[in-house]
Amino acid sequence: MPVKDVVSWNSMIMGYIRHGDLDSARSYFNHAPERSLVSWNSMVAGYACSGRIEEVEKLFREMPVMDTSWNSLISGYVKVGVMISAKRIFERMPERDAVSWTAMIDGYTRNGHYDSSLRLFQRMQLAKIGPTEVNLLSILTSCTNLGALELVKRLHNYIHKNGFIIDNNLGTALINMYAKCGEMDSGLEGLEVF
Repeated sequence: MPVKDVVSWNSMIMGYIRHGDLDSARSYFNHAPERSLVSWNSMVAGYACSGRIEEVEKLFREMPVMDTSWNSLISGYVKVGVMISAKRIFERMPERDAVSWTAMIDGYTRNGHYDSSLRLFQRMQLAKIGPTEVNLLSILTSCTNLGALELVKRLHNYIHKNGFIIDNNLGTALINMYAKCGEMDSGLEGLEVF
């Protein structure tokens, strides 16, 4: 290879990770003369997706402080369903951004912790972090699984008042919730379905 820079080292690391050879990826990572955020996040994600949680935590302790790294670690734990560890990292974060909140809320929802998803959404609002479409979809999914019709009505109103565009994803989530609760007329109100 004519130029061995951080990009070429990262390409090798990511290539080995994609093929499931984490030991070779780690060897390249260890020998890289320079590591970027991509290097660290690739290794964290590789270990997390393969369920090698001890390696994730070991690597994270070695990692220089980077907010994006915290979010990558949370996302890795969420992907493998280890919500206790994701929560521990989330609570230790010096600052949480919209990505952090979204990863946790979506993680709770995807892993069936609907009450936790709703509680965290309330904390996010108290922290004055505005929801994203992904947050709203996760919360609507949690509400659907809990049968929380009143909360869905409040969210539907919030979506309208705050100018969110009700695209296919949000529209479908709203209609599904209202249908589940026998409130189709409410679900179709304000939605262009045809």
